[in-house]
Amino acid sequence: MLPNRTTRWILFVVLSLPALVSMKLSWMAKPFAVDMKSLLAGSARASRVEGTGLVTQLLIAFAPQKPERCKLKFIVEIESENRKGIGVVDWMFFQGFNWVID
Repeated sequence: MLPNRTTRWILFVVLSLPALVSMKLSWMAKPFAVDMKSLLAGSARASRVEGTGLVTQLLIAFAPQKPERCKLKFIVEIESENRKGIGVVDWMFFQGFNWVID
């Protein structure tokens, strides 16, 4: 389920604030920094089954896109993955970042 409009705006403001108040960024770089943060942190896909159809909605930069619907009789397989532990990509992004900060 996608976050509601209020939550999306609060996240957008909290993520954008450091880029906007930074003195090191030029005025030309600030919109680019805000756009990149919102694209990276505010993009997700939510899928759900409603009756006899599958509804998929994409959220790009905290803005919901038009939901796509398809009938379940055309779906052959729905694969879901529940990972336990830490993956290589997660480790590269987050653990490596923690090492740099520490």
